[in-house]
Amino acid sequence: VVMPTYNSELTIEKSLSSIRSQNFEQSQIEIIVVDGGSADRTLEIANRYNVMILDNPERLPEPAKLIGMKAAKGHYLFLFDSDQIIANKDFLSRKMSYMQSNCDVHGIIYDLAVEDGYNPICVYMNEAGDPFSCFIYRRWGRTAYNYRRNIQNRSDIGNTYFFSNSDLIPIGDSNTVMDLDYIRSKHSQEAETYEPAVLWDIVIRDNGLVGWSEKDFVYHLSACDFKTYLKKLKFRVVNNIHDVKGSGYSFRAQNDKVLNRRKYLYPFYCISIVLPVFDGIRMSVLHKNMVFMLHPIFAWYVMLEIVIQYIKKLVGARSTNTSYGK
Repeated sequence: VVMPTYNSELTIEKSLSSIRSQNFEQSQIEIIVVDGGSADRTLEIANRYNVMILDNPERLPEPAKLIGMKAAKGHYLFLFDSDQIIANKDFLSRKMSYMQSNCDVHGIIYDLAVEDGYNPICVYMNEAGDPFSCFIYRRWGRTAYNYRRNIQNRSDIGNTYFFSNSDLIPIGDSNTVMDLDYIRSKHSQEAETYEPAVLWDIVIRDNGLVGWSEKDFVYHLSACDFKTYLKKLKFRVVNNIHDVKGSGYSFRAQNDKVLNRRKYLYPFYCISIVLPVFDGIRMSVLHKNMVFMLHPIFAWYVMLEIVIQYIKKLVGARSTNTSYGK
């Protein structure tokens, strides 16, 4: 388990406890906390759960995942954020059983959910990610966009889905389990420099197979309100424009023609005005939640930030992120 952290004291205890509460042999679970210089009680809490703690001098989550992956000794890599908790105590055992019975599948993705009482903005963030990604991937909800092609029911612990070379594959970020032995044997050179979200794309492209189980999900404990979410959106824009190698999307787009082409359409999407409004209505109906009517506001805000950050880049001014989405 690789967990990036930075001032995560409010959620990390629940996160680590959910891992240590799994119905799985705990001696077979290696937890690697990769910390970006927390100034709170994050590491004090982490030390209670028998974890390996590594330093992340770059602070951001993408390099943290690479640091953790390179240090991992296990057969499988489970990317897990410090503001997530596993809902099902059989989660890891089911993932292990699926991987062992489907040796041709080298990556599993699972869903995020929001506990009762959390801000509705969290629902939008879990389902859409951000408006730019929502547009690029046509992502109206993880199930709706990710799992629609060539469904193969392999077992009662997970299904396998096929994506052709012309398809956009699911985003493999913090909600994935990957076959680390396969990565070491087939992509050892890339594993030295590419963070796991980029490696995910490479591994899935090998045969197009992705595992998923609708019975398994993880709670996202993000304390996200409207203002905080705008900060997270700016955080992603800054990463994409000023730190290409540190951004999962920008780095993936360099090697994916479909992704690279679609990003140029986003300004026209926003300028149209009607398209973001239509998508907000569509998602509100699909998810039966009016929070998705905020989609046009978020889409236009991202477009404004893109313009601002590109102007800054053109004049030689650089924006940097110093924390996770704040």
